[in-house]
Amino acid sequence: MKRIFIALMPWMALATAVGQTRSAQVVFTYVGTLKAPCYRLADECFVPAAAAKELGWDVEFSDDRAQIHAFGQEAEVAARTFSGAPCLALRKAVAALGGTSEWQDGDRLRVLSIIRSATVDASSATVEAGLPVRAAFSFHESPNRIVIDFRGARYQSDATLALRTGAKIEQVRDDVARLTIEADAMPAVPESVETPTAKFRWTFASPQEVPAAQPAPAPAVPPTNKPDEGSVGGVLPSAPPTTQFGPLSFQVESDSTSSLVGTFRLPVLLDASPAVRRPDPTVVEILLPGLILTDAPPKSASSSIVEIAVRQDRPGAVIVIKLPRPFGVEVSGTRNEVRLRLFKPNIGNGRLAGRTVVVDAGHGGHDTGAKAPDGSLIEKLMTLEIAKLTAERLGEEGATVIMTRRTDEFIPLPDRSEVANRSGADFFLSIHINSNGQNTSSTGGITFIHEHDPTCQVLAECIQHEIALVSHLPSLGVWSDTKIYHSGFSVLRHAKVPAVLIEMGFLSNEYDRAVMATPQFKENAAKAIVAGLKVYLGDVKTAAR
Repeated sequence: MKRIFIALMPWMALATAVGQTRSAQVVFTYVGTLKAPCYRLADECFVPAAAAKELGWDVEFSDDRAQIHAFGQEAEVAARTFSGAPCLALRKAVAALGGTSEWQDGDRLRVLSIIRSATVDASSATVEAGLPVRAAFSFHESPNRIVIDFRGARYQSDATLALRTGAKIEQVRDDVARLTIEADAMPAVPESVETPTAKFRWTFASPQEVPAAQPAPAPAVPPTNKPDEGSVGGVLPSAPPTTQFGPLSFQVESDSTSSLVGTFRLPVLLDASPAVRRPDPTVVEILLPGLILTDAPPKSASSSIVEIAVRQDRPGAVIVIKLPRPFGVEVSGTRNEVRLRLFKPNIGNGRLAGRTVVVDAGHGGHDTGAKAPDGSLIEKLMTLEIAKLTAERLGEEGATVIMTRRTDEFIPLPDRSEVANRSGADFFLSIHINSNGQNTSSTGGITFIHEHDPTCQVLAECIQHEIALVSHLPSLGVWSDTKIYHSGFSVLRHAKVPAVLIEMGFLSNEYDRAVMATPQFKENAAKAIVAGLKVYLGDVKTAAR
């Protein structure tokens, strides 16, 4: 059983000092509006055991904690008493179990399930989500296709995909993820696959002709979120036939103070390229689509690797590599081997004391940056607030902090990174707020690096991972700045020290705006940036989490 423990933030224990309790409405995935009374306190939503029962959760309350058992997982979150009844912190619980939540229209909380993976081959379709989803089937013509809508679900760019040609998954509404499969006719749909589940699997039966439904309405704005260019992998080619393999061997070719190079030897030929995931800065997962492990995983003699394990996912076998600290990763391979290179940053023991960090608040002066549609929020002022809070938290850790600006003034782009170069800084952090013009569907945070620098890649992954844990915004991952401009961003291109540019969220998106406008978001973002630096430096137990 998977166990998930959530850090209990200090505000949960002292909530009466931070805000006023209000009644709230919770709309939960496909379930709809919860009938039990719900309460909003600051940014959290507390619900009683009766609400958890509506969701099929088992809850045990003890003092100021609630232990949740749901869908083969466990989560421990804060608990408080409202109207004489113990209540659990719903947003923390949802995040732990594999969902996301967002406040809308004041005190209305919407909860969505996150789709983790989708696989479509010649005979079946499989979708795995954090929380249960309900599938709705229809058939459409011109072109002929099967449409499966997962209501109350959200598909994000970091989901693992193994989709055959003619299949795709996309977000057609902000609360509906759609799987589309090209087909001449509609196969029979057994009742069992229409039952809500977190692990949806449909094995196609013989086709049967059905009346064509009306074409599905197109989304008001097509999704613009793109895959993470800074990480390896993405959409896989068509999955090969399932093949058993073993034993798996790992050969260390070189192991120095700066890098490790090793090769996984496979006794079978791969028909599809491996994909790589980074669920945590200290974990690397290599997906071998369509393969089944039949022998024990190899052991590594290198101190650079804590453990090599293998597990089976529906798309295939997954090699799980646990690292003692965050390393940069490069994966390549041929049809019968996977080559792994780990870059070991020479960075110390997790302490920020004695380090020099340049914090750059993006834009300033006549360069306002992005603006909210009504002009109420301006990027240059928001970045300055977050930069000042980040500088304070870094100072508390004993770091030397240099700010490129502390007032609303314009600083030329080359001068910003040159501050870091002249001072021999250890890090350069540029803080920004994103916008996508008139396209209001783009949402979430991104951390950019220049080109594909492996040291900056792992630094960015550490920071982005910590921000994603506390921001309540989707994480779009780590991107290369060449994805935006051919030459990259000026502040990153000219920096001669490890440098990242952080885009917190989109001012062009209504939900992102509402979240980023809160003082709690700015404080959480600053703490997360500092936590990410500490994780990069080797303090893997630190927490903005």
